[in-house]
Amino acid sequence: MLLSQFFRAGRNHDPNKMAIHCGAIHLSYGRLFDDIERVAARLSDMGVRPGDTVAVDIDKPISHWLTTLAMMRVGAVSVSLTRNFVAEVACIPRLAAVISGPSELRSFPSNIRQIYIEQDWLDAPLPLRDALTPMAEAGELVGRICFTSGTSGQPKAILLDSKL
Repeated sequence: MLLSQFFRAGRNHDPNKMAIHCGAIHLSYGRLFDDIERVAARLSDMGVRPGDTVAVDIDKPISHWLTTLAMMRVGAVSVSLTRNFVAEVACIPRLAAVISGPSELRSFPSNIRQIYIEQDWLDAPLPLRDALTPMAEAGELVGRICFTSGTSGQPKAILLDSKL
């Protein structure tokens, strides 16, 4: 079962059951699924496509993970940036965009598109069923890039994809 299918099943079977607890934020399966769908639709509208590699540069944990889950729903490859973002961005070939929150004001190379997520993204109506890549198809394309520094101290990107 794909993660997006797991959240959809939670929404369908027990929508009020808590799915995520992060500090003072409590999201039910119903709310989490709907928020993932809304953010995924907005990212898709802004040109994030299945298979794209997209970095997340958002400090708030719940917003960071909601965005990461939405990219999984789209079928994108996600990577979380750290304070070492300059070196991390430099070692990711074909980085399509960086998604930032409204308070993150880091400077990225001009050839990398920056997308700013706003609170109103969660206020949008749910997308039409056909507006997003089908879950099974997106699940075949999704991936996650993690960093390791080995002995050099320089980040090296490692792709974990759905085929592992």
